[in-house]
Amino acid sequence: MVQASPLERARPSWRLLTTATVFGAVTIALIWSLAVPYGVLVCAADSTACYPQFRAGSGVIASCAVAVLLAGTVTVGMFAPRLRGIIISGVAVLGAAPLVTYVAISYSPGFELG
Repeated sequence: MVQASPLERARPSWRLLTTATVFGAVTIALIWSLAVPYGVLVCAADSTACYPQFRAGSGVIASCAVAVLLAGTVTVGMFAPRLRGIIISGVAVLGAAPLVTYVAISYSPGFELG
């Protein structure tokens, strides 16, 4: 049996990094195309979650959080590919991010920007 050299074992996993990037892009697109403009379909009369200007602040925070998580996952994947568990965890969290951010933005009271 031939063993791989240390350099071959340290190569980045392009499939994981591509998957993380796609999950991050889809999440940010979902935030700004559905969650912020439309939010929940049925609103209570006094809920601030019914107004897009209040959901915009939550959208900015969620977008920044997704971008930081994506940047961290890709950075670890490029410069420390041996930490595969952290990369897989980042991809898993980014995979759940579309649902979590949509619910968080749509149903939270949020805050107005500016």
